[in-house]
Amino acid sequence: MNSMNGVPTSNLKTNAMSEETKKCCRCGLYLAPEHYSKCSARGDGLQNYCKICSKVKVAEWQKANASKYKNLLRDWRANNIEKVRIASNLRSARWRSRNLEYSAVKNAVRRLRERRNSFPLTAKQKLEIREIYKAAKWISKVTGIPYHVDHIHPLAGENFSGLHVPWNLQIITAEENRRKGNSGPAVASYLPTVL
Repeated sequence: MNSMNGVPTSNLKTNAMSEETKKCCRCGLYLAPEHYSKCSARGDGLQNYCKICSKVKVAEWQKANASKYKNLLRDWRANNIEKVRIASNLRSARWRSRNLEYSAVKNAVRRLRERRNSFPLTAKQKLEIREIYKAAKWISKVTGIPYHVDHIHPLAGENFSGLHVPWNLQIITAEENRRKGNSGPAVASYLPTVL
């Protein structure tokens, strides 16, 4: 079986030079136009390298210029926060759709934790919780900064667990919530003060 840069070439159209093929400047194979990326600056409208060789060339550059690539990537992400968020959400959704059993277990554990860490709420308290979530969504929309509803005392804390009740909820930025993780307020804030 032939391969090009570790990729099987059995599915590539490698006819001899003809009107329908183009020679890759890197691997030397004559390939059909669909194996090349578009390039409006070139007369034939196609890149000089086939898609596989282009990927290999980019990977080699990234490896040779690791710190420069890391800085470029960091800067691009900082300047394209919305694109990064959308791409992350798409990746998460794709992963969940391919791994339904893991998502189901994770959601079941979360629901169980909420049930276990809750007690019967009044209609007013349930409404308060809904209003807190609506407020977080509204603030995110108005400011353009993602906000989360956070449990002040986490539902699955290391030393203690909080409840899923209105007075244990707060609205904080998503970044702050990720930084906080599964930690609650400092224990010292609960110690009685001695007069």
